[in-house]
Amino acid sequence: MAEPADGAAGPQPDKNVRLIDGICWVTLRLLRAARGWLVNRAYRRISEVAEGGRYLPSARVWNIQGERERISLGRNSLVAGELLTFGHGGRIRVGDWCYVGEMSRIWSANGVEIGDRVLISHNVNIHDCDAHPVSAVDRHAQFRRIAVSGHPREIGDIESAPVRIGDDVWIGFNVTILKGVSIGARSIIGAGSTVTNDVPSDSIFIADRVTRKVDEKSR
Repeated sequence: MAEPADGAAGPQPDKNVRLIDGICWVTLRLLRAARGWLVNRAYRRISEVAEGGRYLPSARVWNIQGERERISLGRNSLVAGELLTFGHGGRIRVGDWCYVGEMSRIWSANGVEIGDRVLISHNVNIHDCDAHPVSAVDRHAQFRRIAVSGHPREIGDIESAPVRIGDDVWIGFNVTILKGVSIGARSIIGAGSTVTNDVPSDSIFIADRVTRKVDEKSR
């Protein structure tokens, strides 16, 4: 077998393969952009969105009552997670310049109020109600009703209480915030924490308790 001449190039990728790779890359980019546009168009019909507010392609919005004012997104806020209001009630307000990360869920049967400049990481759960009855019999009856005809407009004895998150709060990934909780301005909730009681302003909350205050220079 003849040796390649000095200075000759080695094996080159097939031009057709490179062309196909390029076409695939451009197509995926276009599909992603189209999906983002469709998501925004669809979810803006069932929620109120201020100037610059945007739902990212991974976002999901469930406004079961269908009243746009039940869910509102402030100026320049981005949502990559899920917002849901139940058929029997609920309201979600996200302030200006906020971020809701991927796979995070905010579910409301009462009211969830999020201030301005709040950062919510991925896989965060914020729930202002118990969602299901304590009684096993009632719980199964509720599930059957949801499975057959959708979320009911009226519901029995299920506890709920509003959740309020102040301005400039930072919520780490895998955090759970339950009904009736208020988190004060500028507080930081550490990753993996479960919050069942109020958190004062300028607090650092780790696991299940406030561990220290935010340094004054950082406020």
